[in-house]
Amino acid sequence: MRAKSDDEKMEILNSINEFKELNKDTTCSKKIMLDIIFERAEVISDIEKLLQEGEFDYIFKNPVIDVEKILWKNNPDKKATSEIIKKVKELLQTVPENTFNIEKIKDTVWPLAEEIGKGEVLWPMRVALSGKEKSPDPFSLAELLGISVTLHRLDNAIEKLNES
Repeated sequence: MRAKSDDEKMEILNSINEFKELNKDTTCSKKIMLDIIFERAEVISDIEKLLQEGEFDYIFKNPVIDVEKILWKNNPDKKATSEIIKKVKELLQTVPENTFNIEKIKDTVWPLAEEIGKGEVLWPMRVALSGKEKSPDPFSLAELLGISVTLHRLDNAIEKLNES
């Protein structure tokens, strides 16, 4: 299935009722979404099962943020994690929407990750965007979601960390 064109992949997804329902309001990058879904699936039934299990919910829905999951193992401080996510958000706000892609996102966030620590920056960013411990890298997630959804999800994570 991975050898199929993007149009063929989209046709396959649109034949799955659960996907059609989830996808109706999404504004995410179709190309990245296809790559993420089809890298995990060998046959259509794999996609159906993964959709039913909520494996790709982060593509279509705002994640529920679990404060304990968002904290990096070496930095269990909620306030410090909130400040790091704020810095990531500030950096991403400088990226023009028309250049908001994996390379530009990584180039923008990576210096902070190298300065503070890759896990301290990239783990909370990933969990803020997906709500999951296992998901694509945060740069792919950000491009997939687009700048406005990415910033919104980072805000949600900051708010959740500051509440607790």
